[in-house]
Amino acid sequence: MDLKTGAIRWHKQMTADDAFTAACVAHNADPVARKGCGPDVDFGSSAILRTLPNGKRVLLAGQKWGVMHAVDPDAQGAVLWQKRLSPGGVLGGIEWGYAADDKHVYVPISDVWESRSEPGAAGGIYALNIADGSTVWQTPAQKPDCLSTPGCNAGQPQAAVLIRARSFSGSMDGHMRAYDPATGKVIWDVDTKREFPTVNGVKAKGRFDQGRRRGGGQRLGVLRFGLWPVGHARQRLRGLRAQGQVRLSRPTLGTRPAATRLRPVALPGGEERA
Repeated sequence: MDLKTGAIRWHKQMTADDAFTAACVAHNADPVARKGCGPDVDFGSSAILRTLPNGKRVLLAGQKWGVMHAVDPDAQGAVLWQKRLSPGGVLGGIEWGYAADDKHVYVPISDVWESRSEPGAAGGIYALNIADGSTVWQTPAQKPDCLSTPGCNAGQPQAAVLIRARSFSGSMDGHMRAYDPATGKVIWDVDTKREFPTVNGVKAKGRFDQGRRRGGGQRLGVLRFGLWPVGHARQRLRGLRAQGQVRLSRPTLGTRPAATRLRPVALPGGEERA
């Protein structure tokens, strides 16, 4: 798009007929809403623009179908190269983001849904040459240490982060790992599924919380300190309020009630979401 006028200069579609909403997988959805659903392999993350040493610009775009695309932004989006990294799908392939320096792009793989029968097979991270898409290195996912816990798997849907001499990728097994951008070797690995000391003495603990369907399904509510089924979230807020831990403010028009920690220090609170 033209930054000054908003005029569309060019557009590129990689997968036709991929219309998809939550109704496509809801058994009780309006049949009309489910008509013509695509496979849900859209682009879930932002594109990255890089310039090669020869001055040629490359636009990188990762697709949930497990394919990394490189197109020419100065030639109507002409495809420069395409690289399939995984089977991909609804929650898989290249999910929420990747990172790039001036030579390489670092791509975590999710495949959470597609590997649900074998959760240890999801995940992994690739480094590709921006110039031609060739693989520099590929590091398989670490074997999860929590497979008996619902929701645990080796998928790495989180956006990658890159700083000098470090590439970071979080995993659905609760681990945050730092990789060597030159070799793909894991430099360090932190398990967040543990207790953490806090300034107010109340233990915090990384955890998995997964709503289980009952009947027609159960909604999830989000507190800023965890993911809970809505009923559980309400109960948790009431308990904290009774203990004097949380105060629910009156919402203004168009907002939702906010829960604020009262003592012994001001801490980030949370809000209940349906």
